[in-house]
Amino acid sequence: MNSCFSNSIRGRFNAWILHVSEDMDHKTFGKWKQKIFEDIPDSIVELGPGTGSNFRYYPGGSVLTAIEPNQMMLDRLQKSAKQHEITLDLRQSRAEKLDIADGSARAVVSTQVLCTVDDLHQALKEVYRILKPGGRFLFIEHIAAPKGTVLRRVQEQKLIRQTWQWCMEGCRINCETNSALASVGFSKMQIQNFEIKSILPIPIRHYIAGIATK
Repeated sequence: MNSCFSNSIRGRFNAWILHVSEDMDHKTFGKWKQKIFEDIPDSIVELGPGTGSNFRYYPGGSVLTAIEPNQMMLDRLQKSAKQHEITLDLRQSRAEKLDIADGSARAVVSTQVLCTVDDLHQALKEVYRILKPGGRFLFIEHIAAPKGTVLRRVQEQKLIRQTWQWCMEGCRINCETNSALASVGFSKMQIQNFEIKSILPIPIRHYIAGIATK
């Protein structure tokens, strides 16, 4: 979603990372995805599907409008769609300006994507705009660590933030997606916080998973 996607070397690297870590992603987030995608419709808009790690959770025969600006993801994305019997409507636009009609989407999905958009509030306004009344926004996103913690102090270090953001295509490690969601105007929100453990020295631990209904 971010302008960082213009770098072809970094784009290829991140496409490879997503591909090789798909099984690890399933082990880490699979139970959360299965929960929020339990009764997902077969017509879906997904922001930043990457290489298709969510496709295993979608109904076979689904039609997916895929908003994926990173061209380096597309080969693996299309192969994954074919493997899982998903019809792709691929659009290389930005989350902040979706080429989708008002009130036309039954479900919008975002998993670990909103941290990369240039304008988080505008991206969420676009999600709200395209949803039908009663439509749902299904998400799993990392958020900033609680204030006062060691990890939060790490996340606020400029060098660490900028280095991570450059390497990971715009990812902001101190993103306040939880508070941004509350300002959009959804009629109902179901959100759960959770924390992951990792042996890797990554500056991200805290997540939210949930469903916001228009």
